[in-house]
Amino acid sequence: VPLVLFDEVLEHVLRIDRIFRQPQGHLLLIGVSGAGKTTLSRFVAWMNGLHVYQIKVHNKYSMEDFDEDLRTVLRRSGCKGDKIVFIMDESNVLDSGFLERMNTLLANGEVPGLFEGDEYTTLCTQIKEGAQKAGLMLDSNEELYKWFTQQVMLNLHIVFTMNLAEMD
Repeated sequence: VPLVLFDEVLEHVLRIDRIFRQPQGHLLLIGVSGAGKTTLSRFVAWMNGLHVYQIKVHNKYSMEDFDEDLRTVLRRSGCKGDKIVFIMDESNVLDSGFLERMNTLLANGEVPGLFEGDEYTTLCTQIKEGAQKAGLMLDSNEELYKWFTQQVMLNLHIVFTMNLAEMD
């Protein structure tokens, strides 16, 4: 089956591709509903061998669920070195805390307070394993966490999609 792509689609694919190839390459895609923002992002991620992660919001989805999704994405991108495109639609933002966490993640490569207590200890062990696979010998938890945030900034790309406001 022949596939027909319009020039405008190819231009958008090239723009998204250029951004995904940059460290800390994040996107804010705004357009009419159904225009293909998510589809093009998934397509370009597939072209580049990136894993796509998209949260699945349901009626009981809470801040704790969102934090767990963030922990999963950060562990994969920071410890395992997975290259991930995290796609988030405006309809997934159920609480202003979601945006606060995403803003902090975009700025710093981390979300303070996300890993605490036993989770932090487990994370440090996972980071140490990832660093050793990369040929690094990092000793202190501070060095490990710094390397972790650098890996997150290198491997994680966030795509936030929004629909145009309807004009009356």
